[in-house]
Amino acid sequence: MKNAARFLSFLLILVALFGLVTAGLSAKDALDSKNYYEKAGKEIDANMKAMDDGLKQLEENEQAYVEGKAALEQGSALVEGIGTLQEGYTTWHEGYAAFAAAYPGQPLPDQLAEGQKQLADGLAAAVAGVMANEEMAAAVQQSSGMTAEQINQTMSALSALPAEQFDTVTAQLLAVAGQLSEGVSGQLEEGKAQLKQYEDGAAQLKTALDAVIANPADPGLKSIASRLGEGFTYLKENGTDLDLTKAREVWNAWHAYSDDSGKVITKEIMTRVIAAAALVLAALLALIAAIRGLRGKGCKLVSFLAALLGCGAFAALKIAGSYFSDKAGASAVTLVMIGAIAVGACSLLHWILPRGKKD
Repeated sequence: MKNAARFLSFLLILVALFGLVTAGLSAKDALDSKNYYEKAGKEIDANMKAMDDGLKQLEENEQAYVEGKAALEQGSALVEGIGTLQEGYTTWHEGYAAFAAAYPGQPLPDQLAEGQKQLADGLAAAVAGVMANEEMAAAVQQSSGMTAEQINQTMSALSALPAEQFDTVTAQLLAVAGQLSEGVSGQLEEGKAQLKQYEDGAAQLKTALDAVIANPADPGLKSIASRLGEGFTYLKENGTDLDLTKAREVWNAWHAYSDDSGKVITKEIMTRVIAAAALVLAALLALIAAIRGLRGKGCKLVSFLAALLGCGAFAALKIAGSYFSDKAGASAVTLVMIGAIAVGACSLLHWILPRGKKD
């Protein structure tokens, strides 16, 4: 029995030394994990800030974009409308000139009269739209040399003018409209460039939102997609435009997930640190118990405490798990658990084995 006790004490020394080594590995893994997630956290914070900045910029410019888009559509419609009127006038003028040459002084046939009326109505509608805009109305008055009242009177009487006079007035009006169209076209190009900046920012944000929503959840955490709810979309009802209020919900869900993730990661790392500390203490107590055992002195209480701490370290490691430390590149989880259970088990045997002297 005495030889067995000495052998067990000697074995316990080896196990305790092994336990100290694995405890050091556990502490290193915990520290490596901490550094890994601190670095990852900084990157996530930077990405979250970038998305937040992008959202704020779009939120600040959304109203200007909506108004600019409406103005762009209105301007495009005006340019297209003036182009259509110019084409219609060209066709009508050719027909009228041919008829007037062949039948001078004769009333217009129905087709040409109807064309004159349609041209007059189209010009009246176009001029009314232009005059509704203060800036364009001023440009028309300056180019035509007429007041707003004179322009309105001219448009009211346009369809009833004799064909020859109608031809002259319409040509003059379309010449002014052509100048206005050229100016608007230049503004349209500038407006398109400004709108494209907003749309490019919105497109980049959509890509980032998709990546955030698709991010899988870590164990024990509710995913960002599930936090947003089934059927969630960050698009408006038209299925194309970005709804910034909904986009902000994605950012908020991401922020909440990040906070929860940090808590879970911290819990695992801290539990592993506690396990490492318990294993160090268990190994030191096991060494004391083994040395006392070799010297034939009582050591039951010390052995018992070493066994208790060793088993406690093993339990803490089981509770902590290794999901986040594995992701951080830790590789000693199994070895540390072997060291903890070995110290606990050998210390327990050392406690159970009878001694010559009592504590």
